[in-house]
Amino acid sequence: MINNNRFKGKLQTHVLSISNCNEIKVVHEYYSLFSHNYSKILSGEVSISIDLSEKTISEIKPFFEYVYENLLDGKSLWNVYNPNAKFVKRSELRKLLSKNYKVCPYCDLVDMNESTSSNMDHFLPLSEFPFLSVFWGNIVCACSICNGHQIKNNNWAIPILHPYFNSIHNNTRFVFNKADKSIQIEPINSSLNDNSPEANFIKVLKQNNRYNNLWDYVQYEENEIVNEVCELYNASKGQEWKPIHVIRSVAIRRETHLYNIGKITHSRLRMGYCDYFALKEEELMMEFIESENIKRQLKINQRQQLIFEECTQ
Repeated sequence: MINNNRFKGKLQTHVLSISNCNEIKVVHEYYSLFSHNYSKILSGEVSISIDLSEKTISEIKPFFEYVYENLLDGKSLWNVYNPNAKFVKRSELRKLLSKNYKVCPYCDLVDMNESTSSNMDHFLPLSEFPFLSVFWGNIVCACSICNGHQIKNNNWAIPILHPYFNSIHNNTRFVFNKADKSIQIEPINSSLNDNSPEANFIKVLKQNNRYNNLWDYVQYEENEIVNEVCELYNASKGQEWKPIHVIRSVAIRRETHLYNIGKITHSRLRMGYCDYFALKEEELMMEFIESENIKRQLKINQRQQLIFEECTQ
């Protein structure tokens, strides 16, 4: 590739620079270890300590940045790097990922159908893990807000959940406070320590910051649940409602939101509120239904009384 006129100048400079790195063999060992055990390293199943010096990172980083930014879309690189793999450009990779993730897999709040609202994020940042610059498993198509300076930027942690390998909604949960209209996210397993994959995902992606000022969506979901239950109640045509009717109604909505995760924004939040409603609000809903049952019975009694009075006149 160095002899190719298109790359000859800059590529030659970067290759000469990286060849002078004293720890280049160690860098290759790290790449091999990460590429074969990436998901296990992130989950904490495989323990690893990164001992590359700042000098080494500064020596190898320009090369890997150049490869990612200038060579990744060229077949000539892949013929050398992985000749048996299917050649895929970054734009094609984005399209492939968007088939399953139409919204940001980090926050679930931003629609990523338009390329202007998303970019390619190195999950373990290029600044610390330059040897993973062209490792597809480390590249996530995320919204520009999550991948920006105010949220993730170059922050990282190990162990940590990865949105392509772990179901975020199965490992974290929402906590709703109606008094101050706040939304918090925490690991489902409350016994986990602050360095768990779940806790680190919440911290690195600043999930609690992302969900500030979103109570309107929570209120909308609650209104939808109440309206749906009321509609089903009114359609019951005099049959007395029982707790199972509320449980089923909320469960159906939850399944709909679960199916829409990755497809429609705020689905994780709305599904989380269904879980909360089932635990915290169901009793209040049953009080409402019991009250409505009493009102309905009173109306029936009043109607029967009017009919009786008319018949006796």
